[in-house]
Amino acid sequence: MALWEFGQGGRGGRRALMRTAAGAATASVAAGLAAGRGPGGVILAAGAAAAPTTQPATIQLVFQANRQGVSLNKTLLTIYQDFVDQTFNQQKGLHATVYPGDWGNPGGVITASIAGRGFPDVVASCCSDIVNYTSGDWLVPLDSYLKADNIATTVWNGPHVQALTFGGQILALPSYDGPGIVAYRQDILDGLGLDYPDPTWTYQDAAALWEQCATSTYQVGGNTKRRLGISFLSLDDGHLNWWMNAWGGQEMDPTRTQCLADSTPGVGALAWLAGLQTSNVGISDSGEVDRLTGAASAAFAMVGGWNVFPLALQLGTQYKWDLLPVPKFPNGRATYCNIDFYGINRATPNLDASWTLMKYLTYETAWQEFQMKTTLVQPCLNSLWSEWETIVKAVAPPLQSKQLQWFQDASQGGYAWPSLYFAYNAGQATTVLDAALNNIGAGKISAQAGLTQMSNQINAIVATGKAEADQTASITAKFPTNGPAMAGVVTGI
Repeated sequence: MALWEFGQGGRGGRRALMRTAAGAATASVAAGLAAGRGPGGVILAAGAAAAPTTQPATIQLVFQANRQGVSLNKTLLTIYQDFVDQTFNQQKGLHATVYPGDWGNPGGVITASIAGRGFPDVVASCCSDIVNYTSGDWLVPLDSYLKADNIATTVWNGPHVQALTFGGQILALPSYDGPGIVAYRQDILDGLGLDYPDPTWTYQDAAALWEQCATSTYQVGGNTKRRLGISFLSLDDGHLNWWMNAWGGQEMDPTRTQCLADSTPGVGALAWLAGLQTSNVGISDSGEVDRLTGAASAAFAMVGGWNVFPLALQLGTQYKWDLLPVPKFPNGRATYCNIDFYGINRATPNLDASWTLMKYLTYETAWQEFQMKTTLVQPCLNSLWSEWETIVKAVAPPLQSKQLQWFQDASQGGYAWPSLYFAYNAGQATTVLDAALNNIGAGKISAQAGLTQMSNQINAIVATGKAEADQTASITAKFPTNGPAMAGVVTGI
């Protein structure tokens, strides 16, 4: 059974108290909620002692304990600690301590690793942090560990694993999947006399419906304003890959050194998106759930796994709403999923224990099931999707009647694509990419011209980064250190 108590407040001030029952145990979770992604936490785990009198070596796991905007307050930390004690410490013969802290931060992690102090053995992060780590040769290749334990990568989302593979080696594993689907306000469609879309809808059907919604108006402070048809995920480096796949193109080549976004499919995708934005039918931003609430709401919005908790809290039962799969694009359905990951530090003296910790988080079920119950976070294991839906409907009454199965369909249907990052000078390449997409979306430059300029610039930037990285690798090979091969980490990132 579950009890939800909804609090009041602004974007960063929402609170909820949730009680979840699992078997004979009942845990109370008090969590500060935000509509977006909030700060995470740190787990410290110590390796098994060689003898009763030996102090175990420290293993530090830095990770985002929740990706639904739940903060790690004292109550939640206590619950996390109790769970880790029972399912990791006692079961694995290790010791773990949970405490709040900044997650990710590759710059700080890398600096500490080079200095040989305070670095994590296992790190969790997302997005472009993957290339910050891989460019510095910071992560341990996991292929041999997976092979030794007979773990097939098919237990996770294939595109997600591929996004974490560099040079033919798997350098990290998914932490949770969280694909995107569409949430929509049925009450708005009712008021406009429009039929609800069929799940088989195409992008032409969707655009026509969004345009009809955008012709309607609403009142704010006595002023009449035009309603928004659709709020997309922000059109930036994190989301371009799935738009390319939607039109049958590719963002970059398999080596991640050549930008391919200026292909005919790429131009088609961006031209369509820009048309929706310049005609005020749609907008690309990061306030997906916020856009669905209140008088000035959009009729539709793209939402992802990180939005499940905010959807339950902000839309709840006060609006009539539901969920849909993304429409069928020229190349079929395509949508976004996270690139969130766990990786092992090359400098750790505790490789075997670190791998034990990795398996606990990504391959075994206890931790993922626990997060489903406390924060509604989605699994990274394909086998847990049906269980996630059952759990969410049991602990979150506002979601009991919603079509949650479309999250699983996107993840296991082969059309959820994570963000990709160029192998070299990824930071500079991302800056160019984001600027180009913003200009195209605002109608300042055509899709063809903007993508051509962008691709040429990115290819030059990545080529320079590769040359610098190769030179750095040659130099650092002559001067080994006690830590990872990181002397030239600044270049090629």
